[in-house]
Amino acid sequence: MARLNELFKIIKSLSQQEKAKLIAFLSSDTSSSANCESGFNFIKQTCSCQHCKSTKILKNGLRNSIQRFICKDCNKSFTVRTNTITEHSKKSFETWSKFLECMMNSFTVRRSAEICGINKDTAFIWRHKVLDALQNMQNSVELNGVVEADETFFALSFKGNHKKSTTFTMPRKAHKRGKGIHTRGLSHEQVCVPCGVNGNGLSVARISNLGRIGTKDLEFAFKNQIASDSILCCDGANAYRKFASKNRLDFMYMCVLISFILLFICDFKSSQFFIFYSTKTP
Repeated sequence: MARLNELFKIIKSLSQQEKAKLIAFLSSDTSSSANCESGFNFIKQTCSCQHCKSTKILKNGLRNSIQRFICKDCNKSFTVRTNTITEHSKKSFETWSKFLECMMNSFTVRRSAEICGINKDTAFIWRHKVLDALQNMQNSVELNGVVEADETFFALSFKGNHKKSTTFTMPRKAHKRGKGIHTRGLSHEQVCVPCGVNGNGLSVARISNLGRIGTKDLEFAFKNQIASDSILCCDGANAYRKFASKNRLDFMYMCVLISFILLFICDFKSSQFFIFYSTKTP
């Protein structure tokens, strides 16, 4: 559940333009019979076969009103759905587009299924397909420049019906009512999610551990995703200092940065007051 909540939080923070790009990326609505030519242009823009990455591709007829292509190097055929979340799906791109909008609006699985006209089990599987695709997208992100990092925490949840499971065993007693966390402060009842964002709006967030974060946890969360010689801005936790030193990053204590900003704002306001006062005095 912590993974779901964090990804929903990231989706909610996107602008309308970014949400539109995300929907276009996940659905790639170019394979209907009316858009065969645009589908071919889409493949041409990717400049590679979906299997061997060759650029020598040709049209290869239609199947179920979907334009197929063939690679001259590996002789394998593919469509614009190949290696996407819509591969092997019998539903139209319009249905997928509706479902993505439901996810962005944080609708439940049952409500999304009703809106899209699909079974709730199908909606559940689609949701995890989208979440896996988002995770794969995030794995290719590299943060550079000034990178702000901090962690957020979610209550450890074992929500669900496990009565029919033959492999899962509850590691603790079920919380029937009351608060989800029964220990004060940071504990192993909380899931830690380190988050990083740079000035260009690129972000990285990944579940790392339970409880307080350590240097190894930061290595797992941000491995190969922060460019060397970047400036890491965060709180004074020793884990971030050691991580910055190990990965050749310039470390900046966040409170120092905030104090500089506040001083700048105070100086700016005092100068405005001086100008206003000097113009009003005789």
